[in-house]
Amino acid sequence: MTQQGQRELRSKSISESTIMDPQTKIIIRKVTDSINAKIVAEFETLNMKFTTIQTKIEQNKKSISDIDHRLDKVEQYFRRCNLRIHGIEFRQQEDTAQTVANFVKNILKINNFSTKDIECCYHIPNQSLFVKSYSYNVEQIVHNAKKLLKETKILIREDLTPFGLKAIAAASAKYGARSAWTMDGDIRMIINNKVH
Repeated sequence: MTQQGQRELRSKSISESTIMDPQTKIIIRKVTDSINAKIVAEFETLNMKFTTIQTKIEQNKKSISDIDHRLDKVEQYFRRCNLRIHGIEFRQQEDTAQTVANFVKNILKINNFSTKDIECCYHIPNQSLFVKSYSYNVEQIVHNAKKLLKETKILIREDLTPFGLKAIAAASAKYGARSAWTMDGDIRMIINNKVH
C-alpha cells in the first residue's frame, strides 16, 4: 500500500470511528489550529528573512555598480595620455612613432610635435594606432586638433576603458561617429545642434 493510501485509510478510520466525540474534535481542532499558527508564523519569519536578503542583494548590487563606476574612472584617468588614431595609412616595416609625428605635424599642423613627445606607439590589429604621449598636455593638444579631420576618414579618439568603448559605440551608432566623442573619458554628443 502506498503512503497516500495509508494516509487516506487513517483519515477515514479516524473520521468514522466512534472516538470522535465532541472533546476529541475540540482537541483535534486546537492541535490543528496550533500547527497552522506555527506554520503561518514560520512562513512570515521566512518571508521577512527573504525580504531582508532581497534588500541586501539590491544594496550590494548598487554598491558593486558604484565601485565599478569608480574603478572605471580610475582606469580612465591612467589612460589620459593615450590616444587611438584610426585611418592613418602605414606600412608594416615603418617606424610608427615617426608616422604619427609626421601626421601630427603635416595634417594637424602642430609644428613643435616630434617623436620625443611619444612614450610608445604601436599598431593595433583593427588598423589603428595606439599612441601614448609623455604628457597629458600633449595628448590634449593632439586630441583637440582633430577638428581638422572632419572631412577625412581619420578619427582620433581617447584610449577608452571597455565600459567607455561600449558607451561611445552606442552613442556613435545612435547619433553618428562625428556627433559623438569623449573628453577625459566622458561622453559628449551633438543632439539637435546642442552639445550634451
